[in-house]
Amino acid sequence: MNVEFYLLRMKKFFVYSLLMTCFSCGERDATVGNRYGEAVSPVVTRDDISLDERCLTSYNILSTFVENGSDHVFAYNSRTHVLDHFNLTERTVSHIALNREGPDAVPVDMSGIYVHSRDSIWVYGAQTILLLDGDGGVTARLELPAEDHGSPMIDTNFSIYSSKLYYHPERNSVFYLTASVENDRSTYAVCEYSPASRSVTAWPLNATGRRAHLRTDYGWMQLPNVTYAKHAIIYNFPIESNVYEIDLASGRETVHGGKSRYTPNEVSRLKMPYSFEDGDRHMIENVHFYEVAYDAARDVYYRLHLGATEYDATADVYTLYNRKSMYLTVFNRRFEVIGEMRLDDRRYNYRNCWGVLGRGLFIATDNMLREDVDYEKLQYDLISFR
Repeated sequence: MNVEFYLLRMKKFFVYSLLMTCFSCGERDATVGNRYGEAVSPVVTRDDISLDERCLTSYNILSTFVENGSDHVFAYNSRTHVLDHFNLTERTVSHIALNREGPDAVPVDMSGIYVHSRDSIWVYGAQTILLLDGDGGVTARLELPAEDHGSPMIDTNFSIYSSKLYYHPERNSVFYLTASVENDRSTYAVCEYSPASRSVTAWPLNATGRRAHLRTDYGWMQLPNVTYAKHAIIYNFPIESNVYEIDLASGRETVHGGKSRYTPNEVSRLKMPYSFEDGDRHMIENVHFYEVAYDAARDVYYRLHLGATEYDATADVYTLYNRKSMYLTVFNRRFEVIGEMRLDDRRYNYRNCWGVLGRGLFIATDNMLREDVDYEKLQYDLISFR
């Protein structure tokens, strides 16, 4: 993705936030202390796959999945409106062209994807969730009831939030984040939509009610990160180290500590209104906690986050951003911290190009400050633990 794309998206959310400004006298909760489990040791493997002329070198809208022992990445190429399919195990690249018009049309502003299988690809765009087959044909189209449950918020934006689309095979339902405004207050819930009954179950994100100033007081970091596992909804905030878990069987919500020993664990405030320069400075001088990803094969969770660095008004903001250090925290099923590591500086892509594979956590390594990037390859690291 190019700089102009991200700048446009940041502007879009900035304007949206001004329209949805909310006020509350509530105070934010303090971060929760960690619990620790048996420590694990990281193993980092470097790998790559050759690209063809149709590919990008990195992506921010992607889905990873494992099939018959092979690791796959499906990534949305906004430049060509194509799903680029990488079989990392067999080192092959293929493409699924998406239609722009007609009965199989897929919105060009697609911002979410979840691959259940090669023939079951869920995508989101223009307030609609579509089910695609392996050729890009539309086999189902779900018009979401936004007026009843809020606006769907499905996107992965490196400076604002990461909220994933998810299909639950046992429940035969689709999960997604929504935001709504009631009495000058923004509220958030995960909606579970059942295509069979066309019904919606709302799962309130209770901690967002205690984060009343999320949209107005923390610069670009304006929404919760939301991901899923078969047993739970997992969410957190870019502004703090806590992790929140909603158990799908009981409905119980639990807060877990996720403090880093390397960085601050909360973000300083930047209240609206503020300039773009102020927003960029706040982003550079603060930490940013990304979404929590579940690794079902190992029954662990991964969370990446960025540290803070010094702001220089004379330097390019993306250069400063890519100078930040990235950290990985690993939790066991009980959300006990079992590992934390600082990753190599100026190596990794900080724009959401990562996911869980059969061999571990996949992270693209095309940091813009890295001098030896090969733009004819998708270069990545696989991080596993023993």
